[in-house]
Amino acid sequence: MTADARLHDGDGNQAIWDALTRATADLGVNSSARISKSPKDYAPNIQAFIDQGCSLVVAVGYEQHADLRKAANANLDQKFAAIINFYRPPLPNVLGISNE
Repeated sequence: MTADARLHDGDGNQAIWDALTRATADLGVNSSARISKSPKDYAPNIQAFIDQGCSLVVAVGYEQHADLRKAANANLDQKFAAIINFYRPPLPNVLGISNE
């Protein structure tokens, strides 16, 4: 899930999408993207992935910090990866990943 309206941005969104596309080809996992056009889209996009039964929800960008925290606290069995986002204290179901 992106934090802005561009998936092929030549930066973080595209790098993560390329990695997920590679994982689909190499490992046989399924992947899909949701494009957030505004901050109002973050929570519904996160919830849509949860409702879809995704085993891992990947959120790219610090802008989604608060909405991802709420979703993680409300869905303790759901696994999340937060790119460029770390929680203090850490959340047990969220892996924070740096892009550096």
